[in-house]
Amino acid sequence: MKIPVSKDSLPILIVEDDVECLALLESLLKRKGYSNVVAAGSGEAALEYLAGNEVGALVLDLHLPGVSGTGLVKMVRACRPCMSVVIVTGSSKLDTAVECMKLGAADFLTKPISFERLVECLDRALERYQESCGAAAGGLAWREGEAGAPAIPEELPERLRAAIRYLEENLAAPISLERLAEEACFSKFHFCREFKKYLGVTPIQYLMQRRIDLAARLLRSKHLPISAVALKTGFPDQSEFTKSFKKCLGVTPSTYKQAALRGASAALPGLVL
Repeated sequence: MKIPVSKDSLPILIVEDDVECLALLESLLKRKGYSNVVAAGSGEAALEYLAGNEVGALVLDLHLPGVSGTGLVKMVRACRPCMSVVIVTGSSKLDTAVECMKLGAADFLTKPISFERLVECLDRALERYQESCGAAAGGLAWREGEAGAPAIPEELPERLRAAIRYLEENLAAPISLERLAEEACFSKFHFCREFKKYLGVTPIQYLMQRRIDLAARLLRSKHLPISAVALKTGFPDQSEFTKSFKKCLGVTPSTYKQAALRGASAALPGLVL
């Protein structure tokens, strides 16, 4: 059974540094029924928004100042596997399209784009999101709890809730798959299968995403050095933390921290909330 597309649930994030094009895309999508549209004028602004918010689909211009479009694609596929990326670019080169598809982009549109084609791509993107995450998680509603941690949905089986509670309480400590399975009273195999069935990601992917999400919040504090953030998020050293953070978010912790601190008293440039 096909899942109906909801255009007013999770945001559509548009990342485009051309102000006129950004405003046009935002206006068009709202006229087409996408009521929850967020605009970002730079890669840094997009990272800031993604660090604390779920997004249904990403409309991305490849040629951005600062963090590159391809860097954002890598980040999304690593840490937001359910979210589809629609590339919108002025480059019609075949090798560019092939590179984007290899990185995990769902669709590739060249400017000037067909707005109807863009809407079709976004409809498919939301369908994929609902089928892979919404349906896999049984339509579970995740909300933000204390200290930015997601409130665990009551609809989850209690054994999985127990494992997630343990994980959330021990993000700074070493956590093994065996220990999580033990908390859930499952064998390791059955725990991984049930976790993926309900949450749409593996336990290790979830753990990494939670650690990187926590790290992004801590990096926005000017009082914590990067080495301290690494220890508070369960990484053995700053080198391993830097490698994992860049793999997920496409930038180093120091670059992210500098961008976040520049926007400490206001939203980062180009971010429209």
